[in-house]
Amino acid sequence: MERGELDLAVELLREDARGFGDPSVGAALLGSAGELEMMLGRPAEALRAFDGAMAADPAAPLGSPRRAWALAALGRHDDAAAELERGARGAPGHYVELVRAALALELDPRGAAAACEAALRGNPHFQPARRLRMRARLALGDAAGARDDALALVRWLPRGHPWSVEALEALERGR
Repeated sequence: MERGELDLAVELLREDARGFGDPSVGAALLGSAGELEMMLGRPAEALRAFDGAMAADPAAPLGSPRRAWALAALGRHDDAAAELERGARGAPGHYVELVRAALALELDPRGAAAACEAALRGNPHFQPARRLRMRARLALGDAAGARDDALALVRWLPRGHPWSVEALEALERGR
């Protein structure tokens, strides 16, 4: 998918979420819109979508980890850690590890890489964790590991996807 197609998908998900009478379906659609916003590098818009999803279905297990992911991307690490603490108990483990990696990336790239490893053990196809692990490996000087992650992102994500573009740029820098 190209960037314009991803933007359209976000708008369609938001529209569909407004049209559903079942709050859990609307929450799931808003959560998906928020994840696309994160992929597009728009954490503030993602946070708004995740907030809407949590308002529609406060018991959804991905609500707090998704919010924490967006807060971490906005640099609001204390808020992200508090949000993760609130919602980690019922959340899927790979999401919890993703947020831990996002929180650790700047200060502790080794810890971020380890959290990503744990997330990928929980879900081997969880591309947000693979992207963060690539970035942590680059920070650690592990060019070979970063290259492996970059190649996996390029292989699994559609051409033109922002993360596959980032991965191709990382591959180019590594040559």
